[in-house]
Amino acid sequence: MRPLGEAEMVDICLGGGVLGSGGGGSVQEGRVIIDRILSSGPSVDLLSVDEVEDEAWGAAIAGMGSPAASKDHPRTKSPRWALDALAGALGFHADFVVPFEMGAGNSLTPFQAAIQLGIPVVDADPIGRAVPQIHMTTFHLGGISLSPLALATEDGMTAVMCSEDPHDMERVARAITSEFGGVAAIACYALRGKDLNRSAIPNTITLAESIDRKSVVQGKSVDLGGRRTIKKKKYTL
Repeated sequence: MRPLGEAEMVDICLGGGVLGSGGGGSVQEGRVIIDRILSSGPSVDLLSVDEVEDEAWGAAIAGMGSPAASKDHPRTKSPRWALDALAGALGFHADFVVPFEMGAGNSLTPFQAAIQLGIPVVDADPIGRAVPQIHMTTFHLGGISLSPLALATEDGMTAVMCSEDPHDMERVARAITSEFGGVAAIACYALRGKDLNRSAIPNTITLAESIDRKSVVQGKSVDLGGRRTIKKKKYTL
């Protein structure tokens, strides 16, 4: 476990923007989230996957909605309230949170719930980048249910929805978010530590943090240690 302060969060914001590949929130949104995290305390604890106890409970946290609405109504308490609603529905106490996806904003959204509840963020996520639909995760592939899913607003409205069909979950969650004014926080994929260990992609927050800030700011290419898995031939018809 190690504490993450403002400098580390800024690096995660910039690196998360690279990993998000255009999704997961803007850098501007991420900087607003950092300010709101730090209004509750100086640092958030980061826990490795191996440090999470098998019987500990947690969930994935993210923001959902339009970038314009998020800018006008930035999230502060809603990530925690979404987690509280999910934990209340299932009857567990949250011991950790994990990002739903990588992105300049969503890499940091769970930090808001973590610092308010005094629990750690786990250095992992179920995607490694940002995705357009909420079932496109290693959690889903690992048999961890997306249902129930909780949504919350900054006004204190919450909704908990259940369905065995992930496409219905996506469709209805976005409809609720629209009714919430186009912006909400979500908590989903409630899971225990042993399931997190077998299904999450580890060290993605540290990866985001390690992406060279100077290269990102200057628009230079960044080596993320990728490798070619498929080589195609080009044909002219």
